[in-house]
Amino acid sequence: MNPVEIRLRDAFLADAETIRPESVPGPPVPGRAEAAGTQTDSDRLRRAGRDGAGRLRASRIAAPLATAAAVALIAGAAAIGLPRVLGSGHRVPGSGPAAPWPPGPPPFIAAILSGGGGRVLVFNSQTGRQVGSLPELAPGRAFEAVAAATPRGTFVAAATQDCRTWFYRFRITAQGQATALTPLRAPGVAGRPSSQGGSLAVSADGGTLAYSTQRCGADGLRANAGQVGVIRLASGKVTTWRFRFPAIPGSLTLSANGRVLSFVSAPSTGRGNDAWSRNRAYLLRTDAPGGPLEQHYQAVLGPPRAPYAVALNKAGTAFFAAIPEPRIGQQVPRQTLGRYRIPDGTLIGSRRVLPRLSFLNHLIVKPDPTGRFMLMYDWNEQVQRIDLATGTLTTVPWRADQFTFDAAW
Repeated sequence: MNPVEIRLRDAFLADAETIRPESVPGPPVPGRAEAAGTQTDSDRLRRAGRDGAGRLRASRIAAPLATAAAVALIAGAAAIGLPRVLGSGHRVPGSGPAAPWPPGPPPFIAAILSGGGGRVLVFNSQTGRQVGSLPELAPGRAFEAVAAATPRGTFVAAATQDCRTWFYRFRITAQGQATALTPLRAPGVAGRPSSQGGSLAVSADGGTLAYSTQRCGADGLRANAGQVGVIRLASGKVTTWRFRFPAIPGSLTLSANGRVLSFVSAPSTGRGNDAWSRNRAYLLRTDAPGGPLEQHYQAVLGPPRAPYAVALNKAGTAFFAAIPEPRIGQQVPRQTLGRYRIPDGTLIGSRRVLPRLSFLNHLIVKPDPTGRFMLMYDWNEQVQRIDLATGTLTTVPWRADQFTFDAAW
């Protein structure tokens, strides 16, 4: 295959992965009509999921036409040099064309470790061996979050200096080398990435970036307040929603079209505590007006089924959630990974019991851009990868002497 054929194959394979039973909405409920001008956030969330799923079904019907159009688009872009949406400015050496990643599980993991000096390191997802890293940034600026983007092998990372965060795009080649580090056309934002992990996400269509940052106190450490933000990468437009203690949003994922954001957090109320047993899985319409977060989010799962981490599917109609079982004595409870329907939180199919962790601390699950493979990690444990189609769970040999602050593939 030539490079154009390979890119087309990967694009259609990724699209095929989005067509799942849960992505097809049920028939309309008779007798339910929306009054003009009276839609609630819940109504808009359901519509966003239906819109995303509808476009995915339509893309299958239009596949023959899309193939021809995609060939023309790719060839035209190569010929006339269309401007990049995701980045501009200085780029490091090695930013030329690179061979695409092969189909199947992502071959590499981008990770930020406790002993990595604020750098993004690259590991082989099969062997756990380090094969590359991003160069260091300016003195005092360090990476704190990373997320997968599209096409496969593209990533976005967040770096912080003096309690302000900037975003960068980079690529991991088929040989595992991190290259083409480029600042995004997006302003720096206030605060540092959320301490809960999973504080950065990019939509599969490449158009939307979401983040969660916490303010800093006088000592430079994270404070118990901050913002969830969405950046439209084509225009640089930023919308933010302020949260209060005990909320610390983490485990962010976006629907493929960037219209719906999911995250896990304690409620933004200004009272209580941030114990994981108070966690809820929330949804947020990304076109909602900015303001207090509690005025716009919608809880889907919550106590007694308090999730520790969630990952939204590409259509925005269901998510995978890791939920601890009831604690027995002093033993750390096991967690189950199940698929739950949006917006009512009904379990779809069976749940998988995950290996018991030594600690219940900052578990994160992150899907790859195709939605089939998922990365699961905890600060104090081995990184694991899951094939959601077969249920196969594989442990990635890792550097057990270091904590995993954030990772993506």
